[in-house]
Amino acid sequence: MSDVPSHSTPSAPPAPPEDAALEPCPTPLEWQEVVTTFVDEAEHWYQDHDGARVRGRTWGAGPPLYFLNNLCGTHELFALLVWLLRDDFRCVLFDYPESRNCGLSRLTDWIPRIAEHHQDQRLTLFAPGFGSLVGFEAAAKFPERISSLICPAASAGMKLSFGERVVGQFGRWVPGSFRRVPNRWYLQQRSHRVWFPPYDTSRFQFYVDNTGTNRTRAVAGRFLAGAQFDPEILSRVTQSVLLIRAEGDGPIQEAAAEKLSSLLPNSTTEWMHTTGVLSYLTHPHRLVKLIRAFCESEAASANSR
Repeated sequence: MSDVPSHSTPSAPPAPPEDAALEPCPTPLEWQEVVTTFVDEAEHWYQDHDGARVRGRTWGAGPPLYFLNNLCGTHELFALLVWLLRDDFRCVLFDYPESRNCGLSRLTDWIPRIAEHHQDQRLTLFAPGFGSLVGFEAAAKFPERISSLICPAASAGMKLSFGERVVGQFGRWVPGSFRRVPNRWYLQQRSHRVWFPPYDTSRFQFYVDNTGTNRTRAVAGRFLAGAQFDPEILSRVTQSVLLIRAEGDGPIQEAAAEKLSSLLPNSTTEWMHTTGVLSYLTHPHRLVKLIRAFCESEAASANSR
């Protein structure tokens, strides 16, 4: 899962297209202003169910695009991407319940509830990393609701060692926030810092600070839930799936990408160069181009039927 730091050496992507170096660099986003504008202007909402509460925000106009969080962090990590998409899509973002017992099935069941709240019959999911597991389960369980998926650094589940399971189970009972986990900053720095804009160290710090806000027990619970994912579900995901890969992929993500490509009946793969796996934070302008092209293609295909 893309926000779990890895010591593995990232894989080399295909060579970039010849005109990639000629593409003009967009004006850098002032992330502080964007996040503030998102928090101030987006519609805030919440839903309660079965003793849990989900909080979210909705911003923009157009066809519905729902965002599923990664393993840790809040929906505000998508603010830069949503700011660029708000004129083309009605973006719906929300945070997972902070529970140690929130498995994939429970997380998946929130999606139709939130869709009913927004009166959305059909929607596209943007689901990076751990969020892709929630997205795949939702697509198989609610095919009438999910029309397509966009999955950067998608996961195919995890096989945990005995030691990892012990750490995960222990983490479900650790009080406090994830920021207190030893060496977390160092591991995130090693895995992701190189892909962030070199001229603005504060954007990487935003990522580090945000991913530390979750409760440790909730992150551990989701970590264990990811290991319960059944890859057999993938054969039932008949919707179009856009898999987005990057140089930040390590061997685990390489294997996941190959498995997903072989098991998903209707998937395509795109590469993003020099972005790392957190492209919605490091290079949102370039990610937006892939999202728009994919959604336009899907809309054209639907209209031709």
